Amino acid sequence: MRNAPFETMEELTAYVGGESIECLECGRHFQIISGKHLRLSHGMTQDEYRKKWGIPCTLGLATPALRAQKRDQLLAQVASGVLTYDHLATASDPQNRAPMTPKTAATRAAHSDLVKQLRPGDHSKQAPGAKRSDGRSNDRAREYQQAYRALKSGNPDLMQAYRAKYAEVGNV
Repeated sequence: MRNAPFETMEELTAYVGGESIECLECGRHFQIISGKHLRLSHGMTQDEYRKKWGIPCTLGLATPALRAQKRDQLLAQVASGVLTYDHLATASDPQNRAPMTPKTAATRAAHSDLVKQLRPGDHSKQAPGAKRSDGRSNDRAREYQQAYRALKSGNPDLMQAYRAKYAEVGNV
């Protein structure tokens, strides 16, 4: 049985990807770890369980077979007209007002890996010519940062060049 929260998405995928899911509190195996089991057996909610074990709220606590079965049931109800989409306009209102749940260690790591994969080397930089949120030029701010760092390390040449370049504009 596990004694530390999940750290990677691979661990989480293996945890929920089998034929059953083990309750990390008692070791019993289920098709779905329900709020009723957690409340009655362990005195906790699903949110508390997720937080304790580092399971993101976007990951269901059910086996893939059960999720597929429930999905097929819902699609059949939609096809037969029992369920409609009329309620969707207002269904997301409570969620939009709710506070955002913090990312787990696994989702933070997965997001960081995705950003590094999509934009290697510049995942924190803005594109050339971009403006900052306050409307200032990002290129000029980057030039100033480089000149300031050079000045701090004992090389005043970049700062002098920066001041000369923007003295013409009238605001250094």
